[in-house]
Amino acid sequence: MSESDQQKYEQALAQAISALGTVAFPRRLAALVATRVAADCTLMLGYRRGGPAIYLYDNLRHRRDLLFQQYLSGVYADDPFYRALSSGLNEGVYSLRSLVAEQGMGPHYMAGFYDATGWQEELGLVVALGEGSG
Repeated sequence: MSESDQQKYEQALAQAISALGTVAFPRRLAALVATRVAADCTLMLGYRRGGPAIYLYDNLRHRRDLLFQQYLSGVYADDPFYRALSSGLNEGVYSLRSLVAEQGMGPHYMAGFYDATGWQEELGLVVALGEGSG
């Protein structure tokens, strides 16, 4: 890692820490992750067991309407991430492709998802926030 990259990481880390507990935290966390992981877009949602998906942050540039008009209005219940989290998925990094395979959803889900969003793959970073968060 170059010195410049390290400085960007340290600055993003400091900004994320200073934003803890504020509405700016999701955006700062996304910026911190972006210093280490290249991605075309970032979507941050919160999930509670048995509850609806909670919007936290996005920088979507393509088909953003799908997020608000469909996904957050109820389609989230069919999402492999939501289903896995409802079944007690542990913290970690997961690919949509692997969760679809584990849940036996078949290629039709992936084809429909990618046709609708234009995405190539989706990775989920699962972090448990604890009982008092939210």
